Amino acid sequence: MLRVLRLALLLYASLSVSSAHALTSADQRMLDRAAPYFSLVNELTDKYWPDLPLRAYIPAQIEKESLWNPKAQLCVPRPSCSRELGVGFGQFTVTPRMNVWKEVQQKYTALSAWKWEDRFDPRYQITAMLLYNKDLYQRCRPLMSNDWGGLACTASSYNGGFGGFSADRRLCSNTRGCKPDRWTGHIELTSTKSKVRVEGYGEPFYYINRGYVKRILNESSPKYVPYMQQK
Repeated sequence: MLRVLRLALLLYASLSVSSAHALTSADQRMLDRAAPYFSLVNELTDKYWPDLPLRAYIPAQIEKESLWNPKAQLCVPRPSCSRELGVGFGQFTVTPRMNVWKEVQQKYTALSAWKWEDRFDPRYQITAMLLYNKDLYQRCRPLMSNDWGGLACTASSYNGGFGGFSADRRLCSNTRGCKPDRWTGHIELTSTKSKVRVEGYGEPFYYINRGYVKRILNESSPKYVPYMQQK
């Protein structure tokens, strides 16, 4: 019963942000682009993260990362990609300091056969997103007051690293009136991330990270709820 109540609250929070208006033409175009992959997302979620609190989270994240383009590639700066290369639905990154694609490929048994030449493969990409997000959520949820906060922490960490989220949370705990187990109005407003734009990126990292969470949880996820088989 408690899980049902938590789910109801999550769905209410997600759906309420879009209840004031119907789908836009841009929303519908995105759904049309996503539709061929809905069965795959549901299949893999059943297999790898069946108790994901909000299944619409994963398709909303795919939209944010790649606009449902399985061949999406981030290259900064172009054409060398020497600062950052991101690939596929999940935009798993390769930089001079880290290789997230290799990290997940080596960490999870389900990805052990994933080769670099197949880096854009949707099944591998979605599997990697589920496993990576699940690990983050299991670290995040005990820190936050509810499932929504756990997912906000997960999204922020996927985008900017769990260490970055932890630093923001510590800053919140040392800021008068800021509750370190709450995202909205608390951790989201306190951050060690730069507010100065770095060449090659459209916005400063602080605004990229906070916009990332808002886009996934508040703006994009509601339209995917009807297509995800929530348990």
